[in-house]
Order: sequence, then structure tokens, then C-alpha cells
Amino acid sequence: FTDDSFGAEEKWLKKFTSQMKTEFAFGEVHYVASMRVDSVNKERLNDLYESGMRTIFHGIESGSQRSWNYLGKNYKPNITKQYILDLIEREVQHRISPICSFIVAFPEQTEEDLDQTTIFCEELAMRGSIFSLQVLAPNEGTALFDVEHYKDMIQPYDLYKEFNESENLSSELRTVLGDNLKEFIEYLPDFRIVKTTMPIDQLKRKYYLLGEICSSSGAIRRKFNVATLTKENQHLKPDRANGIKFNKVIDRLRRWFR
Repeated sequence: FTDDSFGAEEKWLKKFTSQMKTEFAFGEVHYVASMRVDSVNKERLNDLYESGMRTIFHGIESGSQRSWNYLGKNYKPNITKQYILDLIEREVQHRISPICSFIVAFPEQTEEDLDQTTIFCEELAMRGSIFSLQVLAPNEGTALFDVEHYKDMIQPYDLYKEFNESENLSSELRTVLGDNLKEFIEYLPDFRIVKTTMPIDQLKRKYYLLGEICSSSGAIRRKFNVATLTKENQHLKPDRANGIKFNKVIDRLRRWFR
């Protein structure tokens, strides 16, 4: 379940876990879910485990409160770094493997922000969490997408490539599939498919999801290909600066893990 709204509605989640335990024997089905740290009920972790959850993904984004404010995380006052560390410990105790994701190389990010993020990654790892670092990918329609800083780094989105998964088909089938896909894509008035476990208006009121200024979700990464720091594109000064920031974090983390 890659939608952050998984678990946002307590009644729905309770019904889901109950149904999973009814339909399947313990251990028969395992699943992974993305959940905001402020939508995880610590008292329900055992219930989640028994229903089949084995991995939980959190988009933490930064170890800096200043960066959280900039990114529009909109956490309640009780959601602190210590709260997240305690949550990760409890998830591990309940045999659920946490993965925490962070964003680096965004505007206004300072060396101090990066240091705090690196230290937070270390603290999470010591408590049993896996973590990943993502280079920021701007989301269309948000404040960051239109920043001059990123104009030359965003490529047009190709719907045909999104739908075309035909590598294992014969050349004849590829031709037929390709023609049908083109007709289907042309028919789509607007490619905006949103799946949630609660009414979208309620989701918008409760969380920041549709108001965030950036996102590192898989859907956004697929939608926009952000250039990375390579020999071919080092002439892009903004990208070069972001690549250097990202590499500094990576180098520090590598030293720590040695």
C-alpha cells in the first residue's frame, strides 16, 4: 500500500485488519504499507503485525524542525524526533521492519539541516530502522515546481512509457498493445488517478498531502525525471550544487557505517 492515507482513518484500518485475520491464516499473507508517523496508533502495532504487516514505510524527509516547516509536514506539536524514535523502537519490538525516507538537496537546506538529518538517520538505524535518501523531485502544481532553480531539470512526462510494460512480449503483440495504449491515453481527459481510504475532501482537511510543496513518492518520481549529477549535466549549476549536497550526506553516512 503506497498511499500515505493507509491508516489515516482508524475505523477503516480496524475493519481492514479484522478482515485480513478472518480471510487468511496467520503468516499466509504479508504486506507493506506507507503511513505517516502521526497516523500510526502505537497500541495497534500488534494488530497490524497479526494482520500481515511486515514492513512499514515513513516519509520523515528531514531531521531538522526548520526543514519540516519548510516542507509543510504540518506535524502536531507532540510529533517530535524523540516521538519518531520511540515509534520506530516499538515497531521493531512488534517485528515490523520500519523504513524511513529522507529528502536532500532542496532549496533553503543548510549544512546544519544536513547534519541534523545525518545524525537522525544514525539514531534511527541504531533502533533498527532502514533508511533511504531521495534527491528532491518537485510535484507539479506546487510552489517548488515553478521555482526558477529547477526549470531546466524537469523533463516532460510521457504517459505512453508509464503504461507500456511490454518488454517480455513478442514484436507482434507489442505493436497491437502499443496501438491500443495510444488510443487509451488519448482518451484520458486528465491523468490524475487518486486512491485513498477516506473521502478526498476529508483527507485534504486532515493532512497536507495535496498541499505539500514537494514529494519523494514513487508516483512523483515516475512522473518527473529529475536530472542527477553526471559528467554530462555538470553545466547545470543548480543540479551540481544539489549533487554536492547529496554526496556530502552519503559520504558521512558511509563513514559512520564503517
